[in-house]
Amino acid sequence: MSKVVPYTDFSGASSAILKLLHERVGFKLWMTTRREGDDWMLLQVEDHGYNIPAGTVLRWSDSYCSRMVRGEGPQMAPIAGNIDAYVQAPINRQAPIGAYIGIPLVRSDGSLFGTLCAIDPEPQPESITAELPYIKIMARLLVTILCAELETLDEFRAQERLETLFMTDPATGLLNSDGWEQNLGKEQVRVQRYGSPTVVFCVRLGDQDSEALTGERLTLLSQSLRAILRRTDTLASSGQNEFWVLAVEADEETAR
Repeated sequence: MSKVVPYTDFSGASSAILKLLHERVGFKLWMTTRREGDDWMLLQVEDHGYNIPAGTVLRWSDSYCSRMVRGEGPQMAPIAGNIDAYVQAPINRQAPIGAYIGIPLVRSDGSLFGTLCAIDPEPQPESITAELPYIKIMARLLVTILCAELETLDEFRAQERLETLFMTDPATGLLNSDGWEQNLGKEQVRVQRYGSPTVVFCVRLGDQDSEALTGERLTLLSQSLRAILRRTDTLASSGQNEFWVLAVEADEETAR
């Protein structure tokens, strides 16, 4: 007897749902996307003709999805050419779109994460609109998995900080180079999976060849940097006159 086992992460669940939707509904390209500012990242794709890989970043303002979210066009357009807002979208210059489906993926706090969407170069029969309730259920299941997974990330990061306590710079109590590299590697995996906007800062104090800061001055600088960072950010020290900051889920405004 075959066993039904849970998906290990959002990425796996998303890929399976996209494949299922393609088999049931058709359409050449299905995508799970994330919107961050005017960046529109394709996290997972089920591609059968467009040759657009996962990880591609497009302009959100160029997309049909941006217009759909604003209520300028329907969530399903079997004949995209009949919808003025879609006809005017700049993305038409990048790919032929005869039909479109788009469902917003909304976080628990009501903010927009991205979309579950599909396009096909050919117009589709109007009867395909009967599939919209099914597609919405799949989108809701997918975003439920996403929200649960995102809510656990902070806990994982806190646990990881405890696990890397031994990799600290004795002068500051901050992560040293080894601890920094380990945390950076883990976040790179998450950036690829969720499209998380992440910023890395290097804070360099004076000339690296000058005498290293020590004692109270170094402690004061470490405490000052800690005070302006969020709980989820990572602060590390080279042990000399340099600090590194890894700011996760940081959009342009947060970075500034």
